[in-house]
Amino acid sequence: MRTPQDVRVFKFVGSRVNLPSDTVKEWLADTRVADRQHINSLVCYHYPHIYKLLDLQARNPFSYLKTEKHLIVVHETIEYFFEYEV
Repeated sequence: MRTPQDVRVFKFVGSRVNLPSDTVKEWLADTRVADRQHINSLVCYHYPHIYKLLDLQARNPFSYLKTEKHLIVVHETIEYFFEYEV
């Protein structure tokens, strides 16, 4: 599964902090590494305030993740979940 290039819908769902732990565990169970640059560009385009708040242009040692329905930004060991549709 490749990181989707043409995303029709991109919606912020929440972070590990404000989602139920069972939901987070379920979503993280079947993840793969995702294209960080592409996800950063999607966040910058659709949610510029989140992009600036998290300072996503700065160096980040954590890998981003993806599932069939979610793109996951990992920043400061906190996961931020975005739903997408192609």
